[in-house]
Amino acid sequence: MALGHGTLLHFGDMDKEAKKAQRALRVAEIIEAFQERLLDAWDTLRERLVRTARGVHSTSDDHRKASQYLERGRRLYNSKDYGKAEDCFKKALEHDPKYALGHYFLGLVYYTNRQLDDAARHWKRAQECDPDSRAASKAGAKLRMIRGRLNEVVDQLESQIKGH
Repeated sequence: MALGHGTLLHFGDMDKEAKKAQRALRVAEIIEAFQERLLDAWDTLRERLVRTARGVHSTSDDHRKASQYLERGRRLYNSKDYGKAEDCFKKALEHDPKYALGHYFLGLVYYTNRQLDDAARHWKRAQECDPDSRAASKAGAKLRMIRGRLNEVVDQLESQIKGH
């Protein structure tokens, strides 16, 4: 009987530890999401400062509208409403065609929808619009990932052809 009781306590302790681990994981995910949003906000602020330094004041209202559409699109994308997110990102780019973050996020929607050519096109555009931005860096990483996967598929096909 004592063994059974001790075992129950042991399983109870494991359950408590599992719950602690789950809470810690949730906290870590929240912190990671917050860091991502903070970095994106920093990019937006940096972009505004660069525009101001370059004397680009006439498009500030357009860029503000683009930022609003981008934020709305990001929320929709995170809630997996990709169709509406795509519409928002396209509207953001209508207001500011050189908005690197807009191109990056539109590329994400296309990638999620398996439209790889369109995704790559927008990620390349993000790099062209603002090469020093975090959006360009993230777009470059996505492009390298696609190329890597493409190379893997080509290697597999070549090996299958050689095998037959």
